Amino acid sequence: MEATWIETMPGKAWLAYFRLYGPTEGFYDKSWSLPDIEPIE
Repeated sequence: MEATWIETMPGKAWLAYFRLYGPTEGFYDKSWSLPDIEPIE
């Protein structure tokens, strides 16, 4: 988990970036969407 950990500070805004390499047809015809980010406990 430490390799993908993003440290945030309570009360401060943050923005997640997503980079897509080699998108497939589902991206272009909008049949695929990125799922929501979920907290891990």
